[in-house]
Amino acid sequence: VMTVVTLADPLATVGPASTITLHSAKLNGFVNARGALTSVVFEYGTDGVTFPISVVATPSSGDGNADLPVSATVYGLAQGPTYNYRICGCRCA
Repeated sequence: VMTVVTLADPLATVGPASTITLHSAKLNGFVNARGALTSVVFEYGTDGVTFPISVVATPSSGDGNADLPVSATVYGLAQGPTYNYRICGCRCA
């Protein structure tokens, strides 16, 4: 008898932003790759619906089964608007 175990989608958890200045912020979170190589980016924008800007996280990928802390500092933010962000974990081909 042979068996096949399929991979689960990566699990991403957004954390609070830190090191916030007038024009930059450090975005934080965790990604559990669930055993397959996963690339990680943060996406952000100001309307809370679309996230048109993306930045590669540090570290940029992972492949374990534990929560991996990830972050990215974004620059060039406008002073005043509220920014919304999310983490995207994508399986590497």
